[in-house]
Parts: sequence; structure tokens; C-alpha cells
Amino acid sequence: MQLQLDDVALFTRIAQLGTLSAAARERNVPVSQVTRALTRLEAACGVRMLNRTTHGTSLTDEGDTL
Repeated sequence: MQLQLDDVALFTRIAQLGTLSAAARERNVPVSQVTRALTRLEAACGVRMLNRTTHGTSLTDEGDTL
């Protein structure tokens, strides 16, 4: 799978805002679209970028490196 620049930009906003839903609201897209973009990025890199909880997200070591 090929890395997509928009997925990286979206990941950066998720990391800055702290939640997938905040990033989705900012882009005016469904959360499912943000989730798919994050899944593509993680698949392309072969690592998990975020730890997801009901209270938001936190970066994994790999996500922090990116």
C-alpha cells in the first residue's frame, strides 16, 4: 500500500486535536472517513500510530516519531 500525503496531514491534525471526531468536524467529513484514512496510513507504514480510547487518542512511539 502506498503512503498518501493527505492521510499524513490528517494524522497530524488528529494528533494535534486529540480526537478523530474533532479532525472530522474540522474537515466537515464523517468520522468513518477519518478512520479509513488512519487505517490506510497505519497499513502503509505497517505500525499502529494511535492508541484509541473512548476519551480520545494518544500517540504510539511510532506515531510520535512520524
